[in-house]
Amino acid sequence: MRPHAFERRTATTVTLRGAELLAFAGTDYLGFAHHPEVLAACRRALDEHGLSPTAARHSSGGSVWHDQCEEALAEFLGVESALVLGAGWIADFAAGEAQQGSCRAALLDADAHPSLVTGARASGADCYDFGPGDLTRAHALIDRFGDATPSVWTDGVYPQIGRMAGLPDLLRVLPNDGTLVVDDSHGIGVTGPGGRGTVTAFGLVDDRIVQTGSLGKSLGASGGFVAGSAQKVETIRRRSDVARTSAPPPPAACAAATKALDILQAEPARVDRLHKNTGALHRIARRLGREQPGRFLPVLPLRLPDEATGRAVAAALIGHGLFVPWMRYPGTDGGCLRVAVNAEHSEAQISRLASVLGEVLPDGGTSNA
Repeated sequence: MRPHAFERRTATTVTLRGAELLAFAGTDYLGFAHHPEVLAACRRALDEHGLSPTAARHSSGGSVWHDQCEEALAEFLGVESALVLGAGWIADFAAGEAQQGSCRAALLDADAHPSLVTGARASGADCYDFGPGDLTRAHALIDRFGDATPSVWTDGVYPQIGRMAGLPDLLRVLPNDGTLVVDDSHGIGVTGPGGRGTVTAFGLVDDRIVQTGSLGKSLGASGGFVAGSAQKVETIRRRSDVARTSAPPPPAACAAATKALDILQAEPARVDRLHKNTGALHRIARRLGREQPGRFLPVLPLRLPDEATGRAVAAALIGHGLFVPWMRYPGTDGGCLRVAVNAEHSEAQISRLASVLGEVLPDGGTSNA
């Protein structure tokens, strides 16, 4: 089925065929995609640089906004360096390309995002699955391939599962010349002190870590990044073909992300509001008999008996004035209603969500299918 084509969006609503719907969808966890100061920064950069970056920075130069965004990201994450790229997927691919010839074994969490799988394969290494967060198996594989300079690939958090990766345990057995690639697209802005992500949540400072992520989720902009030690980032900048030859994000997107980072550091209460709404979302799950194990994240996957039922419930929600998408992730069994809250949802809006879900879910929401 073709996705819905909305005529308008705000942080908490979408307009579909002229009707405004209360939306619980997407990954704009902090509401920055519609923040007036973020939009103003974007418009200023549009006036200064136009829409397109026109070409790769390596061939035609970049903009001051690319440099400023990289500096802001490095400072926010507490690392030496960062590099912005056209998309989060490209960031994972670039991290892999830079390891060609130096890494002969890549170990992947079974639940890793497909972009991490693509990145690991781009390294040219033999790839091995260590199961869904199975640290015992991960340690055994690292011991087995320790002489092969292994790399380990994992998301920081898995919002569909409510799981945070065991980064300290992975680092504990990783060789000194190994690399831990952490895609924290869903951790930045959501976890850790001030929303600084999973690596900071664990208090880790380690040159073996390469962080990748998206500028298009909690930061409300567009593009991706890699971050870490100056040496790691410079190696990616020099050795990755996709990093050197692909276009970066538009300058306006980098200006927007930079402003979002400024606001995030000045307004830590924004993350607190997200956490408050996340707690409200998971209380709804408990009342409906659908409590999710694991950590509280701002995404609640509601699994239903089959796709036909899921799409019927999604359509019923639209009939009640709510948009919650039915979706199926690549490499997963079945699908789910992906309910997501952000920092801008009000108590009244979340109460409305609870009421309508209780009406439209099969058996009043008590099934654990």
